[in-house]
Amino acid sequence: MALQPTNINFYSFTPSGDSNLIEITPVEKGIKLTIGNKDFSFDIESAMEIADAIIEAAASQEEDDDGIIY
Repeated sequence: MALQPTNINFYSFTPSGDSNLIEITPVEKGIKLTIGNKDFSFDIESAMEIADAIIEAAASQEEDDDGIIY
């Protein structure tokens, strides 16, 4: 029996504190990413590349003792 696709929903926040609803929906041969009211569709390989790039960019940020990112 195949597993039913599960949507992932959460809120993300901008540096200024605004929030965006993020929804990730599995679709045939890929995913649909919804940020606010904008939809983006990606094949599986592209989705993995985007995830890796976001992790790499976020991990490269450093925060000082005052919370300033540089």
